Amino acid sequence: MRKIVLFRMFDPAGDFSASSLRTLMELPSDPQFVEYVENNIRNASLRQLAEYGPLLQLEMTCEYYGRKPTGKMNVARPKIRQKADIWVHGGGKLALATDLPLTLSRIAAALLSASFHTKLGQAEVLTFDNGRFKRLLEKVEGEGGKLTSVHLLGANLSGDYYDVFQGSNRRGIGEGGRKVVETCRKIKRLGFHFHLGEDFYSFWIADGGNGTLYKPSPPQPHQLGKLLGFFEDLE
Repeated sequence: MRKIVLFRMFDPAGDFSASSLRTLMELPSDPQFVEYVENNIRNASLRQLAEYGPLLQLEMTCEYYGRKPTGKMNVARPKIRQKADIWVHGGGKLALATDLPLTLSRIAAALLSASFHTKLGQAEVLTFDNGRFKRLLEKVEGEGGKLTSVHLLGANLSGDYYDVFQGSNRRGIGEGGRKVVETCRKIKRLGFHFHLGEDFYSFWIADGGNGTLYKPSPPQPHQLGKLLGFFEDLE
């Protein structure tokens, strides 16, 4: 099982160069980003680990301040060290991070932007509105896959209205559930399983661009590359 976060770049990825917190601070940026870094990030870097044909495996390392323990106002914020892999196809516009806390997505996007475009503001988390979710669902169904879980807001089902509707079925949610996805006010999260070639994938993705990859487990580089390619035209 791997936590995942999807990113998009506004232009195709150029040549990669390693970047660090120092790199970011030397680039023009807005005051809000500088304040975010000063208040939360102690150190950060992005370097290339490996290359599998067009697929790059990058390693992000970040030292940051976590949240204070609840109810302990006089305790200093804990210092946390986190490593995550980020996978990018050369010349592509999407990136897939594994084991990256969503709270670090802002610094990850900045490092991607600096490493591939030598300036900030060229990468962001790939969020999902209803339209993007529906395009993803159509792609999954096009591969013979199934919708396995839903978390919806403002859903009508069999004449009943639900402010929040959640459901799951490993064998696949039926046609009634599929119709609710089409007509609900807001899709918060969808889960799927399907095959890409010989590889079986099972995951959920939320509107914030984050999710969990259950299968394959553990994922191999070529399998992550396939999944990244599957998401590619959703940006």
